[in-house]
Amino acid sequence: MGGAGAARVRFTGDDLNPCFSRVASRPQEQGIADKVRTVRRPFEILEHTADVGLRAHGRTLPEVYQNAALGMLSLMVDPDSVRPEQEEEIEVQGTDAVDLLVSWLHEILYRFDGRKQVFSSVRVNEATESRLRAALCGESMNLARHRLRAEIKAVTYHGARVDKEANGWVAEVLFDI
Repeated sequence: MGGAGAARVRFTGDDLNPCFSRVASRPQEQGIADKVRTVRRPFEILEHTADVGLRAHGRTLPEVYQNAALGMLSLMVDPDSVRPEQEEEIEVQGTDAVDLLVSWLHEILYRFDGRKQVFSSVRVNEATESRLRAALCGESMNLARHRLRAEIKAVTYHGARVDKEANGWVAEVLFDI
């Protein structure tokens, strides 16, 4: 995913409550990554010809899943336009860490596309390599108020990974747009 021609933008955030905090940061690249204005956790947007990739970082496994979700959400909708009116508990399972990552992001995409819900915050309460429990904070989609961004059609397994590294965890995933 990090091959030649991929635009890289690194974001940093803080350790405030992810359900109700916002930290602004501006990317320095053009394209989809340039539309991402508000970020809560560290992640990178990797642009490709027909896809968009995401590399999330975290000190712990739950944090890397949380950051991956925040990164994907920031691609789909401006989090500043979403009010944290409802908190929804969610549980996802996978056969391994990569399957769990794809299933987790797919569940969020389903709620966005199928249930017309938008989210501004995510809190992963528990995560192993095969099971995740989290809370999504947001509201029902209102096209008059919510600023939609890229249309993600699918979360793919192509190039997806979740790995423990010296400074914590990293997850990568590609989205069909």
